[in-house]
Amino acid sequence: MQEPWTLGALLADCPGALIRRGGAVRVQGVAYDSRDVREGYCFVCIQGFKDDGHRYIGDALRRGAVAVVVEKPVPVPDSLALAEVPDARHALALISSRFYRHPSERLTLIGITGTEGKTTTAYLVEAVLREAGIRVAMSGTIVSRIGDKETPSQYTTPESLDLQRFLADCVAEDATHVVMEVSSHALALKRVATCAFNVGVFTNLTSDHLDLHGRLERYLAAKASLFSGLGASPDHRAIVNADDPASERILAATACPATTFAIHHGADLRARDLAAGLRELRLTIESPRGTFPVTLRLTGWYNAYNALAATGVGLALGIDPPTITRGLERISGIPGRFEVVEAGQAFLVVIDFAHTTAALEKLLRTTRNLISGRLLTVFGCPGDRDRTKRAAMGEVAARLSEYTVLTTDNPASEDPADIARQIQEGVRRVDVSGNYHAVILDRAEAIAAACARARPGDAVLIAGKGHEPYQILGHGRVPWSDRETALAVLGARGRG
Repeated sequence: MQEPWTLGALLADCPGALIRRGGAVRVQGVAYDSRDVREGYCFVCIQGFKDDGHRYIGDALRRGAVAVVVEKPVPVPDSLALAEVPDARHALALISSRFYRHPSERLTLIGITGTEGKTTTAYLVEAVLREAGIRVAMSGTIVSRIGDKETPSQYTTPESLDLQRFLADCVAEDATHVVMEVSSHALALKRVATCAFNVGVFTNLTSDHLDLHGRLERYLAAKASLFSGLGASPDHRAIVNADDPASERILAATACPATTFAIHHGADLRARDLAAGLRELRLTIESPRGTFPVTLRLTGWYNAYNALAATGVGLALGIDPPTITRGLERISGIPGRFEVVEAGQAFLVVIDFAHTTAALEKLLRTTRNLISGRLLTVFGCPGDRDRTKRAAMGEVAARLSEYTVLTTDNPASEDPADIARQIQEGVRRVDVSGNYHAVILDRAEAIAAACARARPGDAVLIAGKGHEPYQILGHGRVPWSDRETALAVLGARGRG
């Protein structure tokens, strides 16, 4: 068993760290939430969006903390070892990586970033690596998984301490590769600051998360930081969507070799002969290793990009095209991504995570090509998040749907009615009369209302929450499932 770390040793690589007292105190564990503190722990005070860890030093002490790391002057009991740092989030990442003995350096780490497509691409990459006989783990929006052991995820990318603990578990479980969704939040908030990525994947960039980043340029800069961190090693690789205008910035940010992929532009990997149906997507992939057909058991032409990205990762890791093809074709659906709900009804019902203007438009246009009837769309926008997209999403929904039902979607601390009114501003640019949309704040009632209007050949799209098993109301979460709610509504409808 290894000796415990000292506070001084944990902060040895932290720029600007100043140990006020107790540098030799032994640290048995690390926490950034005082409720997780145990005897002998170091408590790192990070500032969140709604709360500040510095307020909970007393609670950490009562639970057994022996050391505290702060980034601003606050009263700290003399019984606690004390260190001051200029950036507590960066310090947490450094401390966490050192505490778990730098697990990412013992793994091949594949980071996937972009506004859309991260989850699907991660599932496809994982399937390709499994098909190649690689012991692979995955960390993403829906689950974290090591082999066949999985746990539901709370965030797209965990906080740095939780992430380093997961990577240490990967090493302990003999995983050699980790596929990780990397959000802009994770990049901007230093959650992955100490992760040694071997491969970076860029899917696309559309407007999102401007509540955090302020401007699209800053959002892009956060994404680009993943690629600038890859370094110039010839063993590293950037996999980049050349059809996206932001690709130029991404390619300029990285010094390692790059593989581009595209449908419309010249690239190292290209998709052609796309044929999309309700249950599958057929395409031909052109690559430096030859041309080969693929039949994805996924819906939507945009999944061709995700397949190309996964192919790029596979080729970068030395996997042959036949194995890549078999891996891609293993996936038969991803929770909350164009997930079809069937209960014997004569119309299509789809659950999808689409929560940006671009994603909603892709979903609507894809579905339009699959049906003979009308589109009826149910969606809302989350509270305490980017307000700039609300009216734009409303306009897209109204323009591409025959009927739109506005409802709640994780309103958090905001008034759901206020959110709906902001979305409605965009809806009314199209539906001036108000005859083609409704506001029904109860999400179950909204889904029921849309299904009640549906006729044979129509499609009911329930967008925004996808796989999420909860709704955020106020500062808490309550159980929720769009899929289970839709099944209940359809079951009741079937009974008359």
